Amino acid sequence: MKHSFQSAVVFFGLFIAFVPYIKAQNATFEMVIQSTHTGEVASVDFAPDGKTFITASHDRTVRLWSRDGRLMRIFTAEEPVWSARFSPDGKHIIAAGSGKQIYLWNVLGKLVNTFETDQGPVTSIQFAPDGLRFAFGNHNAVVLGNIDGTFENALEGHRGMVLGVAFSSDGLLIASCSEDQSVRIWNCFGDSVGIIRKFSAKVTNVLFSPDGTSLFTSGFDPFIREWSLEGKLIRTYSGHSDNIYALDISNDGKFLLSGSYDRTMRIWDRDGKTLRKFERLHREAISDVCFSPDGMEIASASFDKSAALWKSDGTLQQVIGTTYQPGEGGHWVQSIAWTPDREHFITAHWDQRIVVWNTTGGIYARIQTPSKIVMAMDVSPNGALFAVGTGDGFVHVYSLEGRLLATFNAQSPIDCITFTPDGERILSGGFDRRVSVWNIKTKIRERTFGPIKDRVNSISVAPDGHSIITGSNFGEVKLWHSNGTLQKTLTGHGDYGMIVSVRFSPDGKYFAALNVNDNKNLIVRDRAGNTVFEIPTDHGKNFGAVAFSPDGKFLAYTVNDKIELCRMDGAPVKTFTGHVGYVNTLAFSPDGKHLLSGGDDGTSRLWHVGLMENAVFMSDDHEWIMFTPEGLFDASTGGGRFVAMINSMHAYGVDQFATANNRPDLILERLAIGSDELRQHYAACYRKRLPSDAGTNPTTTAPTVVIRESRQNNITVHMELIFASEQSSLRSYQIYVNNVPLFGVHGKPINGHHVIASDSVLLISGTNKIEVSCRDERGIESLRAWQQVTSPVQSPSHIYFLGFGVSQYRDSMLNLRYADKDVRDLAAMFSSLPSAQSTHVHTFLNDRVTRNQLRSAAEFLQSAGPNDVVIMFIAGHGMYSAGTDATYYYLPYEADREHLESSSIPFEEFENLLHGIAPRRKLFFMDTCESGEAEDEGGTLSAQNNIPARSRAVRGFRTPGKKRRYLYQKDRYIYNNLSRRSGAIVFSSSLGGEYSYERDDFANGLFTEALMQAFNGAADTNRDSFIDTQELRRYLRETVASWSGDQQHPTVDRDNIFQTVKLPVLRKRP
Repeated sequence: MKHSFQSAVVFFGLFIAFVPYIKAQNATFEMVIQSTHTGEVASVDFAPDGKTFITASHDRTVRLWSRDGRLMRIFTAEEPVWSARFSPDGKHIIAAGSGKQIYLWNVLGKLVNTFETDQGPVTSIQFAPDGLRFAFGNHNAVVLGNIDGTFENALEGHRGMVLGVAFSSDGLLIASCSEDQSVRIWNCFGDSVGIIRKFSAKVTNVLFSPDGTSLFTSGFDPFIREWSLEGKLIRTYSGHSDNIYALDISNDGKFLLSGSYDRTMRIWDRDGKTLRKFERLHREAISDVCFSPDGMEIASASFDKSAALWKSDGTLQQVIGTTYQPGEGGHWVQSIAWTPDREHFITAHWDQRIVVWNTTGGIYARIQTPSKIVMAMDVSPNGALFAVGTGDGFVHVYSLEGRLLATFNAQSPIDCITFTPDGERILSGGFDRRVSVWNIKTKIRERTFGPIKDRVNSISVAPDGHSIITGSNFGEVKLWHSNGTLQKTLTGHGDYGMIVSVRFSPDGKYFAALNVNDNKNLIVRDRAGNTVFEIPTDHGKNFGAVAFSPDGKFLAYTVNDKIELCRMDGAPVKTFTGHVGYVNTLAFSPDGKHLLSGGDDGTSRLWHVGLMENAVFMSDDHEWIMFTPEGLFDASTGGGRFVAMINSMHAYGVDQFATANNRPDLILERLAIGSDELRQHYAACYRKRLPSDAGTNPTTTAPTVVIRESRQNNITVHMELIFASEQSSLRSYQIYVNNVPLFGVHGKPINGHHVIASDSVLLISGTNKIEVSCRDERGIESLRAWQQVTSPVQSPSHIYFLGFGVSQYRDSMLNLRYADKDVRDLAAMFSSLPSAQSTHVHTFLNDRVTRNQLRSAAEFLQSAGPNDVVIMFIAGHGMYSAGTDATYYYLPYEADREHLESSSIPFEEFENLLHGIAPRRKLFFMDTCESGEAEDEGGTLSAQNNIPARSRAVRGFRTPGKKRRYLYQKDRYIYNNLSRRSGAIVFSSSLGGEYSYERDDFANGLFTEALMQAFNGAADTNRDSFIDTQELRRYLRETVASWSGDQQHPTVDRDNIFQTVKLPVLRKRP
């Protein structure tokens, strides 16, 4: 059901509990969408083994996370959850909140039991040390329960809500605190054995010291107090500036951890001294804190809907709450539509975002509308335009490429929008209780018709353009002449019905109307108003969208999270399941073979109607992924972060499964979309990156690796590793630090079926995620064992700049003006960066850019250390080969236009320079273009755009055959050669099929000029005097697009989300 401007909050709560599990090819794994909480996070707790943690939220979910921040499982409640805790053996989770229900799950996701209390809410819940009992607080009492579902007597005595409970480590005592400004101590039989009334404000937290000799309290004042069990004040801890909502003590009893409304955390010693203060990461008050069992890490939860993991030394490890948030409304898919040629479909999202997708995967265009909240969208009959209606009353008209062509002001929120069949006008309806007719050519509102009893929720135009139907509140369905004259009002939808969707059949003889209130029915009628059939729905279920098949034989409609297909007599045909929230929008493809759907879970799904196959599409501002229920996927270079692969209590990045599961060719084949050529190309990319002796069907019986022991000595970690392979002898192992391989392409050799090895890793400043994998003789790689360690700040880095630029070619027809100068200018700029010990520069220009010279380039990088930064830059011509694998080449000095492939340098040879070197931070910039795949001859921009720029194109060259537009998506995951990735972040100056331009007034390429301006401070958006890769990506994309008249768009071809690269600016922005 599409969300209305007013009713969003009402619908938000109903299906907030998403359970996005997708079974992978290997049945022991699940693909889990990496969503985060959409409500305040009230509670956080580490598992007893410290390998996982849970968060509980007002969004009615408890979420289980791996220690590196991957979502593993979602547990769903019927009401906001205020408190959740692991059992002492780590096998169960207990949770409760604003209702009367208490939930007991096992950690694998099964609901073991529910307990209903006499009254709610349950403010705090804790397991007893034996794991067989639990205690919770509610109105004026502490209640003891057993995990078999029985309750013991309530411990009464408080005169206000009980806000906190705690067991002593031996389980013999229970402490409780209350809004009545007191703390009580009870024995295990329920007898009151002590009371402390020395408070002047509500007490929200109470806990025992591990040795059971004292109590700690905090609450609605900025102090922590330590008490003897007899009620004597031992010590007061002061330092916070506001109420302390969160309190924990380390397992050894030596340290306290507090979180406050002042948005800070503090670690204290038992003498009351602040050892460490954690500054304001969270935007709102801290609701809960927790030590890991070993005391080396802490977790925090906040009312800002986030949680975070920290090292106890203050290093931030993970932030939970900055990734995909499907249920919050921002990512709701409000409307979806095909283009007539089926090459694209468009999704409109609540958060002002419009995404034009390629049907075969990948994003064609992204648009951020200037208005608040996108409510509706439609595509013109010729597919050249689309229009959106917004919550602040505007109609925006765009080209398919995302150019804003016209804006109309309806001066009232818009709920629905549609083109007329001739494509010359747009009709909109909304809160103003009328229909507006907008002329696209004259850009004026021609007329309105109404008034209608209440807001217009849906509108549809008959195929002949002569009739219009509207659906509104109070059960009104009206049929109009196109000139605005009312033909008839159709009754039978109830006095309080909300008609959310109306649609004409393709022949215009029938229409369907969905009612979500009152009668809650789907009615199909003929033009005279006679009912053809009616489908009711049950209490608690709601219709959302309806669509006729193009041949008029079938009708699709949504009920909550399901899609139903029926015949035109109402007989059911099939049900499509997969969405995990309301389905808001539906659209059949023009040939009727496919169906699109979009919903509250933030996903769009493309269904093959006959085969029942489907693929899921997700995106945010920069990345995207498509995947199937079986776990096949393709994505942008960073899109893999939207999902994780979960096996029992272990979580892995999807990249470790890419060899077998990154298969766009199979996805397209199963959906019966895309050309044979495209599928063959992706299949060739898949085969190209397989281990040479693994064949095309890698087995799932992979070798294994265990980190048996790990010891850190300042900036070095020493590890003892165990490798095993039952079916084949081991061949090599690889160590990754922040996703950068340390041992080059082939890894470090080993031999045998069981191997024990020792190795050491030099660390770089900050967080180091160390992963270890091994390969067997078949080329099959194990899943990675990992650990995360922190290294102290080290001395400033050296910068190694390696540049290649050709302006003067042996064949003068290839000559450029500024490619060599680009290299010299960047070398000079990086040599001037502050905060670096020194910059080492090695450049190859013009006739020195040959394949033979790459050897000396490799030698130059061998002296670099782990903490150094390598920057490689190439400028000149680039091209793809004509074969199905479409290898990308850089044209050196001796390039021969008649034999370009044999005389040019494959991109991989440059990337090989970055393999097996010590530095972990590597940037690779390419100011080249794919001139052989472009749509025209290039030349200058000035003729079309009044911009004095010329392209870096190979003049007169064309790749044989038709243009391969699929090569334009250079950032697809399938183009990553998984066995050869260097961990470098690779920036390209343009998308595939675009030219890269240079300008005389810059005397540089546009991309190079933007790089230089970026490091002169223009990209320093947060003004911290450093440029990180996200700031750089954003600045390059926006600036170069602007300078080129939207003809050149830099992109990231390879990404490494685990390695942060920050470089200082030359000078601060004024």
